[in-house]
Amino acid sequence: MTAPLRHDGVPHPNEELLLYQTLVGMWPLDEEELPSVGARVMQYLEKAAREAKTYTSWIAPNPEYERALLDYAGALLRDGAFCADFTRFQKRIAFYGFLNALSQTVLKATSPGVPDFYQGTELWDFSLVDPDNRRPVDYERRSAQLRKMKGGVDIATLLRRWHDGRVKLYVTWKTLSLRNRLADLFRDGDYAPLDAGPNVCAFTRSFGGVTVAVAVPRLTTMLTKPGVVPLGDAWPETSLPLSGSWRNIFTGEAHAGEEIPLRSLFASFPVAVLEPR
Repeated sequence: MTAPLRHDGVPHPNEELLLYQTLVGMWPLDEEELPSVGARVMQYLEKAAREAKTYTSWIAPNPEYERALLDYAGALLRDGAFCADFTRFQKRIAFYGFLNALSQTVLKATSPGVPDFYQGTELWDFSLVDPDNRRPVDYERRSAQLRKMKGGVDIATLLRRWHDGRVKLYVTWKTLSLRNRLADLFRDGDYAPLDAGPNVCAFTRSFGGVTVAVAVPRLTTMLTKPGVVPLGDAWPETSLPLSGSWRNIFTGEAHAGEEIPLRSLFASFPVAVLEPR
């Protein structure tokens, strides 16, 4: 489809693949942001090509090669057939990206070590490297959404409207609030993995007689079709090997017994952090 857009071997297949992967990762969920894609991609490609130092570099730039590379990217984004095919694929990938992002947010906030939250990433952020990641952050928007969220949240609505990013803000708020309450546990607590099958990453953190359990999905393309959040019966009849009495900080749901079925653990929300009841 894109072969006619290439000229004199530019781009190299590695650069072409990099461009496709970059577009999949940074394509906006909000169509109002689409006009900015072209300029942002051009800045990124120039930087990436120069820092790869294969055909051009900062010290010895190759203007002819760079011009051909950027011309290809521009032609690609103006190609109607490519864009139509690409966006169909990207929408499917973006859904699983949303699920992975929730898992990663929970993991970095609860795993051993110090979590790094880059400015503005409380909501979805598709920034590329500088200067793209130096764009101003709308802190007032985030603050207003958090204030409203603290007044009450319908998690089903958050999941249904995952595109707006509030579900990530909610997960960030809840996990960091738990870290604040149990600072010693997350700073100095022990880590122990839990085996709940191939589709779950799970572990406990323990300190001073207090334990917190974490469980998040992985490989979610194995569980549901694009657009279907893996909840309830989407999960196999497997359990989290965790006994006791627990409360999910995201849903308020209680769990008790010798183990927790995944269908129950993920009945209404796709990630779980459990604290003792």
